[in-house]
Amino acid sequence: MALENPTGPVEQPDSGAESLAQRIAERERWEARLAVERRRFAQSCQEFDSRFKELLAGYRSQRAWRVMLAIRKAYTLLARRRWRGLLRWAGDFVRGRDSGLDDFELAFPEILNFVPQDLYQIVTHELGSPSPGKRGIPSSGKYDVVILGIIDFESRFQRPQQMAVQFARLGHRVFWVSVSRFLSKDYSKPFELVQLRENLWEVQLRGAPFDVYGGVLTPLSAGTLLDSIGHLYKELGLAASCVILQFPTWRRLALGIRERFDARVIYDCMDDWPKWLSEP
Repeated sequence: MALENPTGPVEQPDSGAESLAQRIAERERWEARLAVERRRFAQSCQEFDSRFKELLAGYRSQRAWRVMLAIRKAYTLLARRRWRGLLRWAGDFVRGRDSGLDDFELAFPEILNFVPQDLYQIVTHELGSPSPGKRGIPSSGKYDVVILGIIDFESRFQRPQQMAVQFARLGHRVFWVSVSRFLSKDYSKPFELVQLRENLWEVQLRGAPFDVYGGVLTPLSAGTLLDSIGHLYKELGLAASCVILQFPTWRRLALGIRERFDARVIYDCMDDWPKWLSEP
């Protein structure tokens, strides 16, 4: 004889719901494990980069390294048949004068320029990659690049970011002006720099925020931003420079930089802006 359940019928678990819950839990475990591994890999890249630069600095401080650069320069002058230049430079080198060897310094790729963007964000934001002070940004001897963009650098990695990174890889100092992060008028410094990659920095200007998409950069606001970026030019010694603007709203500031610092201005037309702004 079958016994009745005094508490009522027993409900069988929904196998579909249980399977879905298991899959969700398994996915969360894998995502957590992946996050740990990604962080470990990013930390390894950072440690390798630091160790490489430490060893390289040690080698460059040795006399043998300077002799190697001298040989490179002598060979270049010989290959170009610049005899007078060779003799004059050799005399300066023997007397211990500045012989311009830095122009023949070896350039090595930056490992962090070749890691995926998400891993780079872990290195720079979570692991606390150090940002050099203003005096730690020497001129490369090439023209500098100032980018007045349409988005902040970390928003996505498309053409504007790719152009900036490529300029930086070629040895240009690149300054990406933030479109959303501004310093108040009472801030103690005229600008702030945040290193994004090798030879690439975000610039936060002192001035009133404005809507780069639908607003207008008034003459007063443009003048304030121009004064702020003027300090950047003076403190870091920007001489030859190129200003790339990717949205028409920056026009007043770009033309002001051209007038004050004789910069070359390039408008990079990213899209059909009237149509783009009218879309919902």
